[in-house]
Amino acid sequence: SAPSKVALADGSLVLVEELKLDMVCAVRTGEMILADGVVVKGEGVVDESALTGESLPVKKTLSSEVRSGTVVQNGYMEYRVTKTSSESTMQKLCQEVADVQADRGEYAQIVDRFALYWTPFILVSAALFVVISGAVTKNWDDGLYRGLLLLVLACPCAIVISAPIPAVCAIATAARHGVLIRGSSVVERMGLVDSVALDKTGTLTRGFFKVVGKLVLAETAELADAAMACAAAIEEKSSHPLASAIVSDFLGCIADGDKVLPPIRKVQVIDGVGVSGWAQINGVWKYCEIGNERILEKHGGTAYATKAQLARIESFIQEAGSTVCLLVAVDDDVMLVMSMMDEVRPESVQFVSILQKQLGFKVSMLTGDTESVARYISDVVNIPSDSCFYRLMPADKMSWIRAQQHMTENSDVKGFSGAIAPTTYSPLAPPPTDHAASDAVIDDTTAGEEGFGVRKSRKNTTKEVHAVTHREFSGDVKPHHVLMVGDGINDSTALACAAVGVAMGAGGSAMAVTAADVVLMTENLLMIPAAVQMCQAARAAMIQNCTFALGIKVVAIVLAVLGYLKFWHAILIDLGSLLVVVLNGTKLLQYKVFEPAAAISNDGAKATAVGSSSTTYNPIQQA
Repeated sequence: SAPSKVALADGSLVLVEELKLDMVCAVRTGEMILADGVVVKGEGVVDESALTGESLPVKKTLSSEVRSGTVVQNGYMEYRVTKTSSESTMQKLCQEVADVQADRGEYAQIVDRFALYWTPFILVSAALFVVISGAVTKNWDDGLYRGLLLLVLACPCAIVISAPIPAVCAIATAARHGVLIRGSSVVERMGLVDSVALDKTGTLTRGFFKVVGKLVLAETAELADAAMACAAAIEEKSSHPLASAIVSDFLGCIADGDKVLPPIRKVQVIDGVGVSGWAQINGVWKYCEIGNERILEKHGGTAYATKAQLARIESFIQEAGSTVCLLVAVDDDVMLVMSMMDEVRPESVQFVSILQKQLGFKVSMLTGDTESVARYISDVVNIPSDSCFYRLMPADKMSWIRAQQHMTENSDVKGFSGAIAPTTYSPLAPPPTDHAASDAVIDDTTAGEEGFGVRKSRKNTTKEVHAVTHREFSGDVKPHHVLMVGDGINDSTALACAAVGVAMGAGGSAMAVTAADVVLMTENLLMIPAAVQMCQAARAAMIQNCTFALGIKVVAIVLAVLGYLKFWHAILIDLGSLLVVVLNGTKLLQYKVFEPAAAISNDGAKATAVGSSSTTYNPIQQA
């Protein structure tokens, strides 16, 4: 078990439960890291295999993140605590284990209900058999002997454990390789999957973007810089992969620059569009919106652009090709357009190929990105064009999954009745305490030194402006069991709606991880088809165990009633069936399906750049 006390940098010891944020802990070679944190001194090599399944140790240096439950193989480090013990990775895993142990799959529930009636039925039947047989034949000894045989043969031990053992063994084997399956019911559902839906950004691609082109529409370079500062400050509060690219482009190398992010307020995520908020530039609060073309007035947004500017924007997006383009609007005037490049994960092509060819699954891509980017990625990873769906809102993804699974609005989803409503996102950052404005939606006409700037007399709130009609989809004639893979906030409702939701836990959002049934603790996509094969084998073992245990019991009971079995026969059949069920279930602990996937190193493969041929625009020339 893990140690109960942790050493602080000053040499004192405190209980793990008493650790507070920003405390500095020390860890040496051979010791376990007991809290999540960031390295502030020293360096070392850490074994993270218990969490991620990655066999190679990971080097940790200054500013590297460390997670509880991992072990230092070599070195000395001091790390600042960033999560309390109740929120640490190790504690969450312990809670997940407890939840998994409490979960009972469908087969286990059926067996439990069967055993509930089976045992009293056999007890009553054996008693009636002894009474009737003794009364009819007058041979009470023989009747009692056969009655005891019935009781021995009817013991439901083999039947009761026929389903839980394969499920638990499958969960344990997957966990050893960095795939966290949340319960026996998930194992059973995952064994039925025949269709896979994939998110693009952060799933099929790495999700590490960089700005490769800019189109400046602002009148001066100073206004363009101010717009970029607003965008970077607001995106700094977002966890989306695009956000870090914008922040990095504005700040550059922190050691070589003196740029500072301006104060921001009221940061809000806009479903399927982007993010908005207020930033203070030169003492004046400016409303800033960063998102796709849906922020434009012509697409139902509030951002204004002249016809000439719209033509330049369309030309820029066309020349950018397969890159991702975002618009920046300040006080409802478009100031900037940025193109960003991502990379396709090196294993994505093989991952899709395994799903399609080896497992025979229907593979689709669901993304909120533009058609050009979506088509490019689908071509690279060999997803058919008719299975590539783009410009999808979070509710659109959920609608597509419902159509594939032939679900109605009131269908039960994973044990929860009622329709799943799109998630409502609260502001990402609370307002500063020294400002007088409230947390409510701000009146856009408010002005003055202590208030916000005026938004060009456009008074629609963000929620009203971006209200769109969600798309409807038609499913195949045969309903599918859909496995959804995603990593972002916008994937959460789809992950919850799918038969099985898989979250990219290594770099995914907390909301996606919470909504998912399976969490991939590594970046290796090939672990997903391996996990599916494991669950298919577990489900097959459950059916085999139930069929064998019940069948041999029925046959043996009939033979016992007819007088063909001795007492030692009954004991041998009962214990033998129990051993067969246990051995058939525990064989999954030796299942080697994860080894080929684990042997593939993502770092050694060559990634495909998305939009590597895009043109870089000079902001000054375009001003």
